[in-house]
Amino acid sequence: SKLTVTRHYGPFLRVYPLPEWERMRELLSKLTGEGEKVRRLIVGSADSVEMDGAGRILISPILRKAARLDRRVVLVGDLQRLEIWDEETHSRYLDEQAEAGIPEALRNALGF
Repeated sequence: SKLTVTRHYGPFLRVYPLPEWERMRELLSKLTGEGEKVRRLIVGSADSVEMDGAGRILISPILRKAARLDRRVVLVGDLQRLEIWDEETHSRYLDEQAEAGIPEALRNALGF
């Protein structure tokens, strides 16, 4: 029930279960040079939260503002982590990705 919510590159938040956050933090701790900018953004905005009995979490006003979360949000699974998006922003993002199509370099890898 312990999670870490943080900013990421884009208009959404990343939510890490504690074991995954510890792994990510270990990877980030090794970054130097340009990687320090990445670490500052992700670690510097990280907020530890705990789910309540209904599986809800509170997102700080700073993180809500960063992800432009207004009223309706979507929770998207992304393998070992989750993403929280503003509903309209996420819908536009999916439409843009679908219109762009699968990058040529990934077609064979994905079996398309």
